[in-house]
Amino acid sequence: MNIRLTVILLMLIVSPARGIVDPSPDVIGIYFDENAMSVEANVPANSPFSLFAVLTSPTETEVTGFEFGYAFVPPPTFAGMVIRLATQFPPGIIIIDPPLDPLAGSYSINLPVPLPAADAVVLMGWQYMLLGNFSVHFNLGPADPGMIPGGMPGYWSLQGVVPTDLAETCFGTGARANEFCPLALEPHSFGRMKCLYR
Repeated sequence: MNIRLTVILLMLIVSPARGIVDPSPDVIGIYFDENAMSVEANVPANSPFSLFAVLTSPTETEVTGFEFGYAFVPPPTFAGMVIRLATQFPPGIIIIDPPLDPLAGSYSINLPVPLPAADAVVLMGWQYMLLGNFSVHFNLGPADPGMIPGGMPGYWSLQGVVPTDLAETCFGTGARANEFCPLALEPHSFGRMKCLYR
């Protein structure tokens, strides 16, 4: 009886964990997974990997379009060694004149079939490959030229335009290949450290 009561109390006290990096409403970010959880990845040279532009916690019930700019920044001497293999647009979208630069550009896309709201809404994705071992900072920002007020990325709904914030990560914003979030270090007393070895 006591065990059941304890389990029920724990279920009431512990709130469900959200699986996204930034739980704020109306946030857009770039991730190595479709669930908006991974902002860092070890990317071996000459191996394809995927990136996703994800809208998290939208306040509207559906997404009818979006716009954002992208800036993917390798070290200057490696700029020619970042290869975009493919771009995955939303279903039903044909882009006649897509941005050709694999490192910088903008998208402004109206969706013929609205995307339903969810904790993580994948707007589009890419497949890239690095021709060497180096780090790359993948970031999103406003489209150029942009239609969203305030110079931010955003999305459209049936109610109108919704400006978004950029997802806050351990890097400030954005995701990084071959560079990792610093580990959080907590101060410990010498006595606590000694207890670990007893």
